[in-house]
Amino acid sequence: MKSFIYLFHVIFFFCQLSYSQWDLVYPDIPTDHINDLIFLDQYKGYCVNKAGDILMTSDGGVTWDIIKYYAEQSIEELKFINNVTGFGFASNNIFLNGIEPFIYTTDGGNTWNEAQISMSDARTFLPISISEMIKSVDDGIKKLDNFFNQWRYTYDIPTFLVGDSLYQWEELYGSIHQFQKLNSEKILAIGSSLNAFYNGIISDSVSYILNSDDMGENWDTLWCDLPYDLVTMTFPSEAVGFIAGEDERIYKTLNGGLSWTLIHPSTSNLDINHIFSLNENNIFAVAVNKIFITSDGGTSWQESEIASYGNFKLFFVDSQKGFAFGSDFLVTIDGGFNWTRVSKSINDDLAKIDFVSPTTGWALSYYSVYKTSDAGYNWINQLDFYGGYNSLMGLEMLDSLKGFILTPEDVFETVNGGVNWNSLYFGDRIIFYGGITFYDEYLGIIFGAAEEEIPGSNNYNIQSNFTTTDGGTSWQKIIYPIGSEYIQAHKMKFTDPGHLWSINGKGIWLSKDTAKTWQPIWATDYFTGGFSFDFIDSSNGLLAYGYGGIELTTDGGENWDYQSLSRGIQFRDAQLVGTDIFGNYRIFLTGDRGRITKYVPDIVPHENHYPSFTMQRLNDICLLMEGQLPYLWFGGEGFTILKGNTELVINVENIENSFVNDFRLDQNYPNPFNPVTKIKYEIPGQARNDNALVTLKVYDILGREVATLVNEEKPAGEYEVEFNGSALTSGIYFYQLKAGEFSETKKMILLK
Repeated sequence: MKSFIYLFHVIFFFCQLSYSQWDLVYPDIPTDHINDLIFLDQYKGYCVNKAGDILMTSDGGVTWDIIKYYAEQSIEELKFINNVTGFGFASNNIFLNGIEPFIYTTDGGNTWNEAQISMSDARTFLPISISEMIKSVDDGIKKLDNFFNQWRYTYDIPTFLVGDSLYQWEELYGSIHQFQKLNSEKILAIGSSLNAFYNGIISDSVSYILNSDDMGENWDTLWCDLPYDLVTMTFPSEAVGFIAGEDERIYKTLNGGLSWTLIHPSTSNLDINHIFSLNENNIFAVAVNKIFITSDGGTSWQESEIASYGNFKLFFVDSQKGFAFGSDFLVTIDGGFNWTRVSKSINDDLAKIDFVSPTTGWALSYYSVYKTSDAGYNWINQLDFYGGYNSLMGLEMLDSLKGFILTPEDVFETVNGGVNWNSLYFGDRIIFYGGITFYDEYLGIIFGAAEEEIPGSNNYNIQSNFTTTDGGTSWQKIIYPIGSEYIQAHKMKFTDPGHLWSINGKGIWLSKDTAKTWQPIWATDYFTGGFSFDFIDSSNGLLAYGYGGIELTTDGGENWDYQSLSRGIQFRDAQLVGTDIFGNYRIFLTGDRGRITKYVPDIVPHENHYPSFTMQRLNDICLLMEGQLPYLWFGGEGFTILKGNTELVINVENIENSFVNDFRLDQNYPNPFNPVTKIKYEIPGQARNDNALVTLKVYDILGREVATLVNEEKPAGEYEVEFNGSALTSGIYFYQLKAGEFSETKKMILLK
């Protein structure tokens, strides 16, 4: 009885088995906005981003590794009170039951933990000690000094009344932007009353600095002056400090903030986002893409530019080496005068991806096409073209040499693996906004073509598709009546030559005559949100639409079963994968916010949400079947490429077998076994060759080869081999016999 109970648990475990993680193979650093960066010494540093990644460097910022991932948690700030204790908070929440995630480390950032401390209202924060912290909220400053998550106000931002004699309400003067704790334990806070200024309540003294001498319990106004919005400060010492903000203005104090002198006047309407000091002399500031540099405490300034535009912040390790981070991630090694990207990866956004083998694939951006030969870890540019920001583009590789790409103005073909791409001529006044798909090496379609009815009108209202039956040597044009509901397809797929499926904004359509005529399968007035579909054969398909709705069909669209995701997603692509050993179809969905969802209708829970380490939009899914092992790639914005596998596609009772009456593969005996079993097979006398090359291999449930039992030419006859699984763990395994075009697979169970 004990063995049967164990066997049940083995089967149940593999029934629930799925990959818990996908590999982020590209880029080397996620391209999500970097919110904060800090170095503990010249080698060890951390940065956090809007995707929820904590990245660490131990070589001074040359390479960065993701050491922790909080899915869809935008980690806003990191603050260390010493070299071992640090804190951070995020602005979104999924996993802590409504309480914003607060994270901390006590080992210098090597490991991070979560605490249920409410930070949902925080604009910025400052840890004072291991047991005290303050945060800026919309209407003031709060302090926490207990274990009960009970914050209390220590400063209230003033308010003023607005409205008329019938209805009035209170509005806040402004907000507090930043804290800094000095060596003397004094805490400063910089804020501005910009809202009061815009409403005419005040005409001067927009910016102010608050001072607390008792760990944030009480606050006094240290300074209040100037009609400018100053949002960032840095004090390299108790007496010397700098503040900056509106119109590139920078001010300096020599008396701890009591009075300020303008040291960098306004030269444009760009606002300084951040100012950073190494010491009293080396000061750096950034405004959009301009860097301001001084090495004499602000007496003189020099400027440089960075190639990217955005809301950047700065951190300098020393006077020469520094980082600009935000919408991009840049490094300087000459004091801020020249900047390069930290990431060595290509900076681009992807619309489509396609792989022809586990290692060889192509990626199509809005202006370029790239190729990889190592599963996506490295890419080379093969072609640049005039494009546009439109994910409705096309990429279809028929094999490692021949393929097509569809851009808004051109169709390109390669016959040598992308070494050369040649433009195909389809007309002078035609544009493309759809895609391209092939059933096999011969039958294919270009969909979403349009041309002007009147030359020069810029009104592309003649809709057409192009079909080929000779692999693209020739194309036949099919023109549709103006206003047809089935035009403007977003995606098409052949499941056989007589079933071409299509989706557009009004539903799913089916053509049984290669796009000449169409019939509605699933109709709507217009989809809201994202939408996609997939069919695996003429019967089984799925529709994903809106922000989490899925409909499934097993009868070619005659009937649909609606199911809803627990976590909404604006769909960009959907992929249906064939049945596993238990007859379950697997559905993969992707779209905005970097979400990857696996949905299995017949297993509870239905959903698995996989880490993607990014919030970038994922536009495309590529499925490649290598034998019975499905490889999946997800691609999208930020040149994001993720890859992984899912369970084998297999139907043990009905494996494709072109010589089923001749070749024979018997069930192993005993089964279950521990640890030895025997396998019998037969090679028929009428095989195509007198001696057939025979392989008999054993695989685990993930398709990994674990043993080769036979790999040689065999004459006709019956054979028996012994398999010893003593080196393997208990579980389900498959053994596969191949001889010429014959292939058969059976399942066996190792039960120790």
